Parts: sequence; structure tokens; C-alpha cells
Amino acid sequence: MSRNDKFSILAGCIFLIIFIYALYIKSYLYALGWLILSAALLLEAYTPREAGNREILIIINVALPFIALGIFIYTWIYG
Repeated sequence: MSRNDKFSILAGCIFLIIFIYALYIKSYLYALGWLILSAALLLEAYTPREAGNREILIIINVALPFIALGIFIYTWIYG
């Protein structure tokens, strides 16, 4: 496991704690954004870095954080 993988796991666990807190304060869209970010980081840490998995890594590293960003912006504007 590389140093970046360990950082991703740590950040994913911190985001899961923030997700639980967001559920506690009943901000469900905000919690969904944190859940997506933590899932992206934890999946990125455990996905093998092979040539066949490039598409999966692009989806995890690019699409999921932008979906979470969209949820955060929507919650900030309309929440």
C-alpha cells in the first residue's frame, strides 16, 4: 500500500465521521455528498492500478467528486 493509499483511507474515514454528523443534524443531502466523497476515496485506495481498470479509476476520481460537489452547491443554494 502506497502513501497516497493510506492518505485516501484516512481522509475517507474522516469524511465518514462527517457523514455521520450530518445525519445527526438531519441534513440528508449534505450527508449524501460526504458519503459519496468518502466512497470515492475508499474505492480509489482499494482499486488495483492496472491498465484494464483505468476507466473505473476515472469514474471514481473524476465523476464521483463532481457529483458530490453538485450536491454541496445545491444544498448551499437551496438548503
